Amino acid sequence: MTTVPIAAFMMALLASCGSGLNGTYVPKNEAAKQSNFAKFEFKRKTVKVYMGVLGMTMPMAYEYRYSVKGSTVSFEAGMPGMAGMVEFTYNKERQELSLLTGMFGGAMDEFAPVWCNEKTCGLHGYSDEPVKKRSFVDWLKGLFGGGGTSTTTPKEVLIPPTITPDSISLDKTSLEFTKTGASEQLIATVFPDVLPEKNKKVIWQSSNETVAKVDTTGLVTAVGNGLAVISANTNNGLSDICSVEVKIRKVYTGPSTAQLNDLLNKIANSDDNATDRIRNLLGNSLRVEGAANISNVQQLITDVSIGSRYKVINVNRDENGKIVSISVKKQ
Repeated sequence: MTTVPIAAFMMALLASCGSGLNGTYVPKNEAAKQSNFAKFEFKRKTVKVYMGVLGMTMPMAYEYRYSVKGSTVSFEAGMPGMAGMVEFTYNKERQELSLLTGMFGGAMDEFAPVWCNEKTCGLHGYSDEPVKKRSFVDWLKGLFGGGGTSTTTPKEVLIPPTITPDSISLDKTSLEFTKTGASEQLIATVFPDVLPEKNKKVIWQSSNETVAKVDTTGLVTAVGNGLAVISANTNNGLSDICSVEVKIRKVYTGPSTAQLNDLLNKIANSDDNATDRIRNLLGNSLRVEGAANISNVQQLITDVSIGSRYKVINVNRDENGKIVSISVKKQ
């Protein structure tokens, strides 16, 4: 009985999904590439089998209904020169089909062809040692049941997966700092989860290092006032970004209580420069506390300039150090 590996493979996969398997299966190893089956398309309970010649997919396709028993998939083929039952083994976890029985009179018995779902093919590394390419004559012999030739048996060699990231995501979209040297950790997640660690490498960059810096782990540190963009990049060019704003408050430190008292004494001695300076430092509308009929700086200056004596006993500041009021005592 003649067997057709690819067709059986598709049957197994469809059956395992209960209501049918949707997907395209393509050759995974050299043995499958040298077979006469270039591609399988599964839709519900049927499979379309595409023939191949010397690695090329032919336009014609044969459609069959398949059946599943355990992990064995089979169908009755009716292609020219290939009539008979075809059987494959289906590996659900790896989404792969492999030839269960001999093919074309034993021509492919020495190495099992394997086909994989094209969407997950890269998840399971797999390659053959070099094998002899089938000539066109051997292909014709296989097509009409005459067998073919092969060289020494190749062995399966596990290799690292070749799939690449399809997206990257940061855990934060924005950061805000109010102090120089403050830091916060960004976490980047690369998808899909099944990627090997070496393919999950993240390259961190800052658009403006005078505002914020980022190290190789994603730790962001504030440097100076301004805006910056932190980007996390994969090795195949995908990226996600986080905006950073640094707003460092400037602390106002003067004038002191002693300096204010000195200015008041100079105003009492008709020093116009002292009058202008205290207005510039405090502003006319600054609240004055502790003296009757005195509510702002302008009134205080006027009262002092006509002979009244006051002493500043306390300076009240806001969280940034700016003076919001002064307490005075009449002498």
